Amino acid sequence: MLKVSRILMTAFCFILFSGDGKARPNQCDSILPIDILRAKNMEQQEAKLNEYWSELFANAPTPQEWNMPAGWLKAQMAFSFGECYMDGLAGATPNVDKAIPYFEYGTELGNTTSAHVLASLRLFYVRDVELQKLGFDYLNDEYLTGSMFAAGKLGEAYQLGLGTDKDLITAINFYQLAAEHGNTNWQYLLAHAYRKGYLGLPKSDANYLFWLNYQPKNHTVNYSCRVSELYRREIFPSSFLKRAIWTYRCRTS
Repeated sequence: MLKVSRILMTAFCFILFSGDGKARPNQCDSILPIDILRAKNMEQQEAKLNEYWSELFANAPTPQEWNMPAGWLKAQMAFSFGECYMDGLAGATPNVDKAIPYFEYGTELGNTTSAHVLASLRLFYVRDVELQKLGFDYLNDEYLTGSMFAAGKLGEAYQLGLGTDKDLITAINFYQLAAEHGNTNWQYLLAHAYRKGYLGLPKSDANYLFWLNYQPKNHTVNYSCRVSELYRREIFPSSFLKRAIWTYRCRTS
């Protein structure tokens, strides 16, 4: 067993393989500036990690092959550092502008998760119309290859008219498609829409409960926090009072 690679594994793989894959605050204390990350040669570190994990996987109760593409370490670090900025873990508030270059670099290195996040940020958080269209096209390609999570995001794009023309009927169709395939975010969107009569849908307690309790649920999502987000992003008719109420419910639920 490689002693040096154990140190590298401890340093890097806590970021790479922690629980749900999300960055943690203490992992954001030593972010490499994007230009330094781009220039840094990490071939030796990656080779030692590959050797460590190959041996670990080969000696597992059910032996498996450790097979990662070249550049995976920098790609994953770029993604993790991007999350630090996007989620506000590297400062007092989230900073999408600082996050985007890391997701761009992760995308260049072939990290599909970075590419998805980058497309979503371009579509929903960047004002440039051409970049919005790039984001929409990428998510549409994901949907066409079977991603029902991307379908839900396309629904939001059609509702808001981002990267495409506004089309509420198409938006609702995408919401239902995503929800039917277990995407909890859009199950809760439909539940609250029926509860309040939003999106041109009739108020219906039956449909509210149907989508609230729909199975399967593929994601761990808090209903109050999801509704708070939908008011904040003006997916639902918003006001200061509604945002305040649901932000409080999110924080106390």
